Amino acid sequence: MRQEFKMLTKLKEQLKKLTSSKDFKESGYLCSAFVMCVPKEVDEQNWQFDFYDPKKDKITSYHVEPEIKKVNLEEDVFKDEKTKVNELKIEKNFVDFKKIYELAIQTLKEECETPNKTIILLQQMEQPIWNLTFVTDSFKLVNIKIDAVTSKILDNKKIDLLNWGT
Repeated sequence: MRQEFKMLTKLKEQLKKLTSSKDFKESGYLCSAFVMCVPKEVDEQNWQFDFYDPKKDKITSYHVEPEIKKVNLEEDVFKDEKTKVNELKIEKNFVDFKKIYELAIQTLKEECETPNKTIILLQQMEQPIWNLTFVTDSFKLVNIKIDAVTSKILDNKKIDLLNWGT
């Protein structure tokens, strides 16, 4: 049985709930949305929204469900000084997340990998991308970047965690 996804719909609903809430103190612009979970629970997760303040070069993150709360307040940005943090605009023409996720899982199968943990990041690079990272049963880290509008795989990397840093 194939899993049906509501991730993109849920993301839009939670973002609207956040930005229209009296608890939301806008500082900067939306730069990413983030989820981490086990693969079978991917559609049940709530999003973390990251807002970048270019004046302070800081990120503030929020969780929306079950209630709105700040996860961190004005944290340093993990980037080099020359890298620009782009504004993420949630487009109407994004490919359905179900197709994106199935493409990533098919890529994992082709590499004979089984996901154990899933990290999903929606961010704006030159174009909006789904950045999916999987920790696999064979202790590999597989990172797949997929264009959110065209569903084209932009990058696919695999790192052996047992040999990382050696």
